[in-house]
Amino acid sequence: FYKSKTSSFGLLFNGLYGRNPFNSPGSTTVSSNGSIDSTLQTSNNNYYKNARNALNLNYTFEDSTGHRLEANADYTGFQNSNRMSLNTLYLNPLNEPYASTDERQFLQTNIRLYTLKADYSRPIKQWKAAMEAGWKSTWVETMNDLAAAIATANSMKPDTARSNNFQYRETIQAAYINIKRTQHAIEWQLGLRAEYSALKGISTDLRGNKISQPDTTYLRLFPSAFLSYRLSKKMTLSAAYSQRINRPDYQALNPFETITDLYSSQKGNPSLRPAFSQNAEIKLLYKYATGVTIGYNHTRNFSQSVNRQIGPATQSMLENIGSLDNWFINVSSPVQFSKDWQAYFSVTGFINHYRGVLPQGRLNNKVTGLNYYLQQTIKISGTWTGQLSSWFNSGTTEGIYKSKWLGSLDLGVKKTIWKQKGSVGLGWIDIANTQRWKQTVNFGEQDYVQYRKWESRGLRLQFSWKFGKTTYSEKERTGNTDANRIREKSSN
Repeated sequence: FYKSKTSSFGLLFNGLYGRNPFNSPGSTTVSSNGSIDSTLQTSNNNYYKNARNALNLNYTFEDSTGHRLEANADYTGFQNSNRMSLNTLYLNPLNEPYASTDERQFLQTNIRLYTLKADYSRPIKQWKAAMEAGWKSTWVETMNDLAAAIATANSMKPDTARSNNFQYRETIQAAYINIKRTQHAIEWQLGLRAEYSALKGISTDLRGNKISQPDTTYLRLFPSAFLSYRLSKKMTLSAAYSQRINRPDYQALNPFETITDLYSSQKGNPSLRPAFSQNAEIKLLYKYATGVTIGYNHTRNFSQSVNRQIGPATQSMLENIGSLDNWFINVSSPVQFSKDWQAYFSVTGFINHYRGVLPQGRLNNKVTGLNYYLQQTIKISGTWTGQLSSWFNSGTTEGIYKSKWLGSLDLGVKKTIWKQKGSVGLGWIDIANTQRWKQTVNFGEQDYVQYRKWESRGLRLQFSWKFGKTTYSEKERTGNTDANRIREKSSN
């Protein structure tokens, strides 16, 4: 509701609840000198439950002189649980069962996130410029509990090696200021953001032993600059530079170890550090739509999943492996073939250079790659439209992982109903069944192949209905960006 001509209050709420039971069967063959010693048949049963809710209170003040104040208070709550049982059946070379094991894990995660944010902007008439400044405070608390058990002769025995309780708290205080000025054909902007972070984690096992990790504070400055020059009425040339921080997901810091089968597991890393990047790009824009962008990014503390061999088993953990240098060029544009036929395409070519030190040796990989997205829309009649789209990622290497190409070709048709307030659509997804994931690793003592295929091809029926207010300002759609660090489903 609106308090006055210059002020407004707003309230936003959204919630999500989901359940996801699934089973992951597997088979492992153990060989010696080319002969099969035994076969392990596993059944990994998982039952995920998620609940998420978010509340936003916002206030906006704006007067006729251009002074504007925005204030937001956000709360996000997230609860996740997974009840897992891993059953393993041992078969001899004649495929006869001779033993079995049963392991169980119950993982619970509870995350509470609070944010207060204020932004103020005003014109500076004597400079023909504008100024923006703001403050943001974020408080995060995560509570995690893993209860693991192993079957014995008559009962389930607690697994003291894996059972754990992890409490994590994070506080971030941030302030920024931007100055922007437009003069004739030139527009420039300078900005500076300061962030102070305090992190504290405590891990407690079944014996009462405690480990405080992470336990650190740091202060960082993030400058930014932007310069634009209008070459003509239809063409603009711009350059931008910025420094950014990319913090790990909250669940990635969780030190729990969760098992996939007897020979593979995943473990969180409370020592995982945020990644810091420097980004620079030059862009040529035609008619505010067709663009060519050339850029370079340097990232330190780049993180990737690293596998460690622990006896016969492999443990996967996200670690800071080193640096990443990325050069890229992107070309994107809408295309109007006719009144009823339009398209959009985006093509990116890139070079990535990974450097770092891993437990298995020194990393120094430089690779090239290509990605594209293409969409065509045809108006069949007044209420019917058809769409053909495709995307493609070329085979490339990320760190130590060499990936095979993958892509998708999709076809769909949609009809609008109820005076444009509703629509019904039918889509044929991944027509060629080319969405699959294959990675190979040949680094140090590691030599293996991972392949995954999911039910990507199928028909999708969609229905949408807009009721009540159908237009929203950008501010009304704004949520808490820190909540993006919450993973809906996670093994850690």
